[in-house]
Amino acid sequence: MRKIIIAAVVLMLAGSVLYAQERPPRPERPRREGPRDIDQAKERIEEMLRAAEQAEKEGNERRAQQLRKQVEQMKRRLEGARPDRDKPRREEPEVSLELIRKDWSETKARAIKLRAGRGDNLGSDIDNAPGRTEKLIKMAREMFGDKMVLMIDGNGSYSVKEAIRIYSLWR
Repeated sequence: MRKIIIAAVVLMLAGSVLYAQERPPRPERPRREGPRDIDQAKERIEEMLRAAEQAEKEGNERRAQQLRKQVEQMKRRLEGARPDRDKPRREEPEVSLELIRKDWSETKARAIKLRAGRGDNLGSDIDNAPGRTEKLIKMAREMFGDKMVLMIDGNGSYSVKEAIRIYSLWR
């Protein structure tokens, strides 16, 4: 039985997806349009406001009004927007775990997924920062305790050998 569990964990870390139990369906999230990156969206809003001012100077009140309406719509979408999903993978473990803790405090999830590795699907065994994954696993266990189910999504960042080494860190 132990060999089967180890093999399943290795496959998951190496990029395959296995489900140990049936999970309830996820609630549907509202679809967002436009730029996914919040900083990019804010820059776009600034551009649109400058364009509205220019249209107003040129006497094109209708165009200025359309642009301001689009800006208001984008601002409303941004209020509910979440940060770029790959950004935590590039952050220090402390920052990543704080984001995870905030999400967990809202949802009270029974399991937590950590994003590790570069996420390049190349099996390159490269972290964004040396030792980041090891530190992330240790800090997550300290933060959430032994009863919380922790999962790691390496998005194919690790070879089988490296996935086994990482798995040995959680035991």
